[in-house]
Amino acid sequence: MAGFEIDPEAVRVGGGNLRSGAEQFTAQLESFKGQIAGFDGAFGGDTIGMIIGTAYQVVSEWMFDCFTAVGEDIAEAGDDLVTMAQSFVDAEDAVTAAFDKLGQALG
Repeated sequence: MAGFEIDPEAVRVGGGNLRSGAEQFTAQLESFKGQIAGFDGAFGGDTIGMIIGTAYQVVSEWMFDCFTAVGEDIAEAGDDLVTMAQSFVDAEDAVTAAFDKLGQALG
């Protein structure tokens, strides 16, 4: 592919930044989860309040599960980028070594 160039260090840094961002997101999510836990019973004790509270509980648990999974997926993507960057470096080193060996063999 003409004009295609990869900067492994930039990929590595980007992967690390992605993981760091995911970790910050997860920490903020846990903090928020702790803050809203203090609102238990905020919907009242009557029938409508209990129905709303139950619905809120189910939906919020699902939402936090989804957000947690997204944070984990983003962190894994960051790790994958770091691994990919190392693969680029390893492949380039192998090709360079092969051409150096070929050059020595040809004299």
